[in-house]
Amino acid sequence: MAIIFHGQSECPVCHMILYQEQDIALFPAFISNTKDPLYIFNDEGIHRFCLEKHPLGNKVSEFLEKVTFKSRPENRICDIGGNLIDSPENYLFISLLTSDEAERLYAFNFMNIDLQNITKWKDKENFITAAKLFLKAEKWESLTSFNYLEYVLEKIKSHPK
Repeated sequence: MAIIFHGQSECPVCHMILYQEQDIALFPAFISNTKDPLYIFNDEGIHRFCLEKHPLGNKVSEFLEKVTFKSRPENRICDIGGNLIDSPENYLFISLLTSDEAERLYAFNFMNIDLQNITKWKDKENFITAAKLFLKAEKWESLTSFNYLEYVLEKIKSHPK
């Protein structure tokens, strides 16, 4: 969840200071692409009023519910094999890749993957193609030198077909 300092942190929507007595929504760092329109909410505290009035407020709130639900240990069910992923070394969670429903990559948002099931994944090549095209089109940018999409792509490519 976001770390805010009451009386110092600023709402990224209205740019006013956040105070303890205000109703504030907190978002974790779950949007790695700085080019995504929802990135404004990433790892931020936002006045609930601002969130409700923002044109992307409902969408980001729905995505937050999905990431919260899917990443709970009891809900780490592999989207490929249907098994509970109980081994951390075999667990890959694909967070929000794109909020644009028109992108091929959108279908791969919020996936729980047991790396032992990669060989059974019928959409593996579709994911690889979509991720490569997204990167090639320069639709992804990271805040730091760590590129989350490249990491996920390499993790999936590194497993046998």
